Amino acid sequence: MSWKEITEGRVVIRIPERGGVFYNPEMEITRDIDVATLNAIGVGEDTSYIDALAASGIRGIRVAKEVGIANVTINDRSRVAFDCILENTRLNGLDATVVRDDCRILLLRHHYGIVDLDPFGSPSWILDAASSSVNRILLVTATDTAPLCGSHRGGIQKYDALPLNTEYHREVGLRILLGRVARDLARHEKAMYPLLSYAKRHFIRLILEVEHGARKTDDVMRKMGYILHCFGCGFRSAVHDLLEADRSCPRCERRLRYTGVLYLGRTFREDLKEPLLSYLTSSGFRRRSEEIKLLERLFGEMDLPFFYDHHILCRRVGVTPSKIEDFINELRGLGFAATRTHLSGRGFKTDAPLDLIEDLLRGD
Repeated sequence: MSWKEITEGRVVIRIPERGGVFYNPEMEITRDIDVATLNAIGVGEDTSYIDALAASGIRGIRVAKEVGIANVTINDRSRVAFDCILENTRLNGLDATVVRDDCRILLLRHHYGIVDLDPFGSPSWILDAASSSVNRILLVTATDTAPLCGSHRGGIQKYDALPLNTEYHREVGLRILLGRVARDLARHEKAMYPLLSYAKRHFIRLILEVEHGARKTDDVMRKMGYILHCFGCGFRSAVHDLLEADRSCPRCERRLRYTGVLYLGRTFREDLKEPLLSYLTSSGFRRRSEEIKLLERLFGEMDLPFFYDHHILCRRVGVTPSKIEDFINELRGLGFAATRTHLSGRGFKTDAPLDLIEDLLRGD
């Protein structure tokens, strides 16, 4: 077989030149950040890890070599991918368990400390099996951002949630995915605590700590809710109980639309900032500058489940956009919390009321 050789992180892999095994160079960012996060939280070499939908095996191989986990299982149902994984584990001198099986059956038969899901498209079909299997850390990718973000009606079928196509749709998609994962885990009396959740380009990536217990699960379920949005004036707010919420806009009295159910809690753990950035800074990863910029913006975000688009607001009030940093500083000067968001270069989060935001943009 003729191979194409790829170097990423501290590993070298081969994929068939004729194709048949998927390798996405754009997802190198997520693999770098996964390695940094698992090292930052100190998972230890004694835990077990599974890359359930491995393709080339790059995720599992990097975790084994760069995190130091000895008990690694790498699975893919494709015969071509299976042979590719065998070649890549041999090439990197790893004693990993390479399996060719239906990932759902594998996850339902075995428990793993760390379960890693990186499917093509939606992870919804495998979440229940993964929730049954995982004991400590669950990593999940979704690349079907259209149904998650509201530009496609598949959100209800796949995620049991109604998305809404607003300017902050990427935040909605991220939180709908978190909500779906939380509910799947809850069926197994497991609670999730987001270590890191982010969206970039065409994907959403979650790194979640998992703990057992009915009370902990109940606490997570209390963080579920909805976002109410007015397409007339741009008003938005988060609520936990949709039935008790006033569905008329307090600004213009139009009917409010809703999105959810989704997760309204914190989407990352703040104490991971320093160890993560420190690891990436010294890592030598090719894209570390891009990764550090992403995480610095993420860790600077205030805890709010939506954001505003600076340009859309300026267009609504009929003014030319100023520098977004200057406007954020104006809000802070008035005593309000205000931050950028990693989800949009034009987005900002603030606890200032919308009336005040618009008056400030007009210069009133």
